[in-house]
Amino acid sequence: MIVKDPIYRMALRIWCYNHVRGADVTRHLNNFNTKNLSEQEADAVYQLLVRLGEKTGNMWMPECCNATKNLTGFANRIHSQTAARIYFSQLILKRSLYEHFFWTMSSREDGKEVVLDPTGVPRNLANPSIDIIEPYFGLMESAPEGHRKVYSNLVD
Repeated sequence: MIVKDPIYRMALRIWCYNHVRGADVTRHLNNFNTKNLSEQEADAVYQLLVRLGEKTGNMWMPECCNATKNLTGFANRIHSQTAARIYFSQLILKRSLYEHFFWTMSSREDGKEVVLDPTGVPRNLANPSIDIIEPYFGLMESAPEGHRKVYSNLVD
């Protein structure tokens, strides 16, 4: 849901400022798929994820994908301070038809699209209420089938 009410949006930004903190994101990084990334690209993405987790990791949980849109500017500031800036464009906020927010960034070398989805989607979209929600980090083309379905159905 995108809220256009400026007062609500300001309140949400203030809430994020007061409540977003770093956390241990080691478990999340188990979902980092390095398939078809060069060693340098994989290292740059990993470094970016660790830095993002140090600052925003407490928001990396199911049902917090709305916070992603408010963290995009902050995430791009971190991006500009890591090796990711050499290999990838800035993070772009995406919104799927499933009301899910996540980031992508494109490889400067060949345009490969990398997904950064710290809040995750259900493994099984057919029954999402009882399924495990998994974050995903890696190339769009290498994402699990359920994740690719969410990531490919975008809203402008």
